[in-house]
Amino acid sequence: MKRDVSRLSAYVFAMFERRLARRCSRILCMSFEEVRAARQYGIAAEKIKLIYTGIPFDDAAVGTPVGIEASAHTRQPLQVGYFGRLDYQKGFDILLDALPLLEDRLHVHVFGTAVRGGLSIPNEMQRVTHHG
Repeated sequence: MKRDVSRLSAYVFAMFERRLARRCSRILCMSFEEVRAARQYGIAAEKIKLIYTGIPFDDAAVGTPVGIEASAHTRQPLQVGYFGRLDYQKGFDILLDALPLLEDRLHVHVFGTAVRGGLSIPNEMQRVTHHG
């Protein structure tokens, strides 16, 4: 799935993974993209288990918290944390692209580093604090 390797290298890695898959009882995938890639390279569906790591949408959680006046709530900065590698596989590029479209009061604290050609945080991103 890495985008910074040649097609031949990706194919060789996939063949190794397919061979190793025969020796294990379960392969855990963290995204639908990983499941798709595993199936594309011939890993048996019965070996694959998707561990969904997203946050489900909850209508009750949206809106003003109970006991807090709406005008006071909207003035408070909203602190959000991102934990992980700074690369496309973790969706960091999507976060950076989406940030200008989100509320101005949103501030993102980033915990992680770029690995093997990963992404970096542009200096002009005032609403991002990189903690390493």
